[in-house]
Amino acid sequence: MMRRPTWILLAILAALIGLAWYLNQSKPGAEPDVAAPTATVSAHYFFAPENGILTSIRIESATGEVVAVERGADGTWMVTEPRESEADQGAVEAASAQLSALRVALETIDAPLGVVGLQPASYTLTVAFSGGAPHTVLIGDGTPSGSGYYVQKDGGAISIVDKYGLDALLRLLASPPYAAEETAPTSTP
Repeated sequence: MMRRPTWILLAILAALIGLAWYLNQSKPGAEPDVAAPTATVSAHYFFAPENGILTSIRIESATGEVVAVERGADGTWMVTEPRESEADQGAVEAASAQLSALRVALETIDAPLGVVGLQPASYTLTVAFSGGAPHTVLIGDGTPSGSGYYVQKDGGAISIVDKYGLDALLRLLASPPYAAEETAPTSTP
């Protein structure tokens, strides 16, 4: 036998289900007062594949740290800044892949440059491709949701790009991709 509070709760639940069903029923011939909003997400790459093969990457922070790598004629990467050296090919190819796969989360943001951290920019990314002129990207603050960065490519509109792809590139500043230098084995006397 069920107690009285159980019956009351079941009655309330049934009433709520009935109300939800009633509110979800569309009235034939009636037009809605407000059009339902629709969101279209246009996920596309920040750098178009038509640009060609990536030939150089240069990242500079607002504090003056710099790292730059360039692809040689033979296809191997060299670190050119902060000091010239052979590059760790795997690390640079991974960064190159991140750059090629960098996605735009939101195409155009209408905000003053200073509000989104683009005046002055936290980082300046300069990339060159085999198919044309280099691109300069100003990188500003992270978005409030933490999923992207505000960026401005070639002085154009402010966009939001994927945080994780850009973070992989920015790690090159903290750890330049120098090739592991071989050292002669040391012997103990």
